Amino acid sequence: MFKQRKFLSLRQYELQKDGVKVKAKGITNNHEYKINFETLGRDIEYYKNGSLGWLIGAIITTIVPLGVLIEDFFLGTEEASFGAGFFYLSISFICFTVYFSKAKNYLIITGGSHNLAFFKNKPSSYDLSEYIEDILLARKDYLRDKYTKIDIGYSFEDQVNIYRRLREEKIITEQEYENLVKVRIDYEEQPKEKAGFI
Repeated sequence: MFKQRKFLSLRQYELQKDGVKVKAKGITNNHEYKINFETLGRDIEYYKNGSLGWLIGAIITTIVPLGVLIEDFFLGTEEASFGAGFFYLSISFICFTVYFSKAKNYLIITGGSHNLAFFKNKPSSYDLSEYIEDILLARKDYLRDKYTKIDIGYSFEDQVNIYRRLREEKIITEQEYENLVKVRIDYEEQPKEKAGFI
């Protein structure tokens, strides 16, 4: 089980035989879903988005009370502006909280009909890279095992298209592709008495 935690969110990923099961927990929502290897691509993309307005607001509302406190300290003003400082720091805290809860920085496995998103660099860049490698290797092994058998339930054209897709996704080599097509051609030329897998 691979776990990621970011601010108030927790994600757990469980690598299964035919896909990845995801449990996502947040303050207001919990959901669980599974992405099958057949619908998952192999491309990696990075996505970053965040509302800089909240970050700028947080920085400004942090600087203002610090400036007031420094001025009071150096000028020796008898009445310190702690009330105003506390007010601005409260606003700053709220702005930082909203910014960090809304900021998105993801690494996403794309290229299929479903995407699989991870918090970028959580728990570390190395651990995340290793886990994604494990997922892509498991996906490759699953698709290779499932689709490199001759299945007479598919027409010749459909079976060759499956092999072509496996080759394009680098699940099988060019030589393996040619061998599989040749075996299917040989099968097509035999008498049709048996049904099922070869």
